[in-house]
Amino acid sequence: MMMMQKPSRLTKALLETADDMRRAGLMNAAEHEKITRRHLSEQPEPGAAPITGEEIRLLRKRAHLSQAVFSRHLNLTTGYVSQLERGAKRATGPVLALLNIFAVGAWRRSCDRLVSPSGRTGPKIPKSAHLVVDGGPGTAL
Repeated sequence: MMMMQKPSRLTKALLETADDMRRAGLMNAAEHEKITRRHLSEQPEPGAAPITGEEIRLLRKRAHLSQAVFSRHLNLTTGYVSQLERGAKRATGPVLALLNIFAVGAWRRSCDRLVSPSGRTGPKIPKSAHLVVDGGPGTAL
């Protein structure tokens, strides 16, 4: 269990103001809850899911991108992408967030390949109807 820090004077003043605004009808319950939960919660802020070098390489290869093109999409150097894939460096902060966004986008595109707008599944879906990450015509990332 995480140890709760004592709120600072500034945090106490903010919470007191939020309570007064809620009582005066200037703030709705959802806004008040958001402020108090953010400043008093014992739960850590949600962060981007950690991603391994092998997962980064797999993500890049499934998108049929070279390290150079992949790094360009993420505004990183090719050397840094290489270090991430080898495990010499670990993605953190904004890079980790970008990789998670890229991963979610790739996952959604792969789902689009499997399910048509009518709900049918299988190979009957024409390739021109959906975004296909195969490096062929119509490929977009």
